Amino acid sequence: MSRHLPRPVPALLLAAGLAAALTACTGPSTNASVPAFCDAMTDWWISQEQTLADGATAAQGLGSTGTPSGTPERHRLAFEQIVAWGADDEPEIAISAAVPDDVRDEIRAFDDWAQVTCATGEVAEEGASMIVR
Repeated sequence: MSRHLPRPVPALLLAAGLAAALTACTGPSTNASVPAFCDAMTDWWISQEQTLADGATAAQGLGSTGTPSGTPERHRLAFEQIVAWGADDEPEIAISAAVPDDVRDEIRAFDDWAQVTCATGEVAEEGASMIVR
């Protein structure tokens, strides 16, 4: 009696593994609903007044949710920086200290854009801000 799996099973396992790997490589969704995105952003904003671990958890939530379709590339890249920082369950330093100044500025611009998106319920244009800096 052979202990080998029938041929279709390894092929199915390979296909499932490949699909999972490709999904992981694509990163967070780019078609989240605006309400889901805003719920995740609200958790992120609240976490900024809490512990670094809370921030990491909120950043992971952002990564699970993704950004709405039409998010400007500049803001999507800043979003991805937040998600990458949150990959560490217990970061030792705040995101503002963990990234270079230019990235910090992009994260602030993303934050401004997200506030407009969430206040209006529609994906805002690149660089949108409710704050005059």
